[in-house]
Amino acid sequence: MGQRLIWAVASLFCLVLAPAICFAQDLSGTYEVRGNNPDGSAYTGSAVIAMGPGKCRVDWKTGPSTSFGICRLKGETFTVNFVLKGGKGVVVYQVLRDGDMTGQWWMNGHEKHKGREKLLLRKLTSPSV
Repeated sequence: MGQRLIWAVASLFCLVLAPAICFAQDLSGTYEVRGNNPDGSAYTGSAVIAMGPGKCRVDWKTGPSTSFGICRLKGETFTVNFVLKGGKGVVVYQVLRDGDMTGQWWMNGHEKHKGREKLLLRKLTSPSV
């Protein structure tokens, strides 16, 4: 009886109160991007995350720029090594309870000059990597 009660409470928590946390093993979906460059200028756009067994990719479109990266999810930390205009960088996001993410990014060699970025979940999709 005790295990059934624990299972019922956990299921209720996942289905009603915090589905993004419980099912965060797969972040595949479309996201709205809102960010600030290290100089403070703002940008907006979209991002698509595609996760599959042992693979993870992010594609961004912000203004006229496109970029892509290889990602990794560990707990609630989502890290992406990306390429933008021929340069390489890193973004580290924290996955929030509602499925959105907030993080900081920098270009390699300029680690002290950080930008900020939010990914706002718009639609979860099936893994496609």
